[in-house]
Amino acid sequence: MPKGLRSARKEIEALLRAGLTLQACIIAGRLIATNAEDIRLLQLYGLSLARLGATQRAREFLEKAYALDSEQGETAGILGRVYKDLYKTSGESEWASLARDTYMAGYRASSEYYPGINAAAMCMVINEPEVGRLIADEIIRNLANDPDGYWELATLGEAYLLTGDFAESRTCY
Repeated sequence: MPKGLRSARKEIEALLRAGLTLQACIIAGRLIATNAEDIRLLQLYGLSLARLGATQRAREFLEKAYALDSEQGETAGILGRVYKDLYKTSGESEWASLARDTYMAGYRASSEYYPGINAAAMCMVINEPEVGRLIADEIIRNLANDPDGYWELATLGEAYLLTGDFAESRTCY
């Protein structure tokens, strides 16, 4: 990988963390033209497009990244978010099921809590509460002993909420 591409990706990541989504999108969009197979760049471009509300365009790039490497929990997490956004705007249950399936695949491939908690939540949306609670319980077992920061605590709060333990959920939040 060219050193310039690596530093450009870091710049895009920093812009996204700083909330400078449009700038990140512009830089990523320029780089995609010559680096169309770079999974990380596709992820970042797709994420910036999704944050800007260009959901269908984000879907195009994220589905390409997912096709290149479906074992990436991060790609599945971002793509699942796009499918969830499509469900929220259309109300079509197929998008909700696709979001759940994509999050679930990302969780199985990576064991990362982000696609896992979203898979659990989407199970609730599509009326599979038993599966959602099982995933939430697994996330609690994996995170409860050593939450590492804000996102881990927020994820624990949501996992406890999905299992019906409202007191623990409030404590985490």
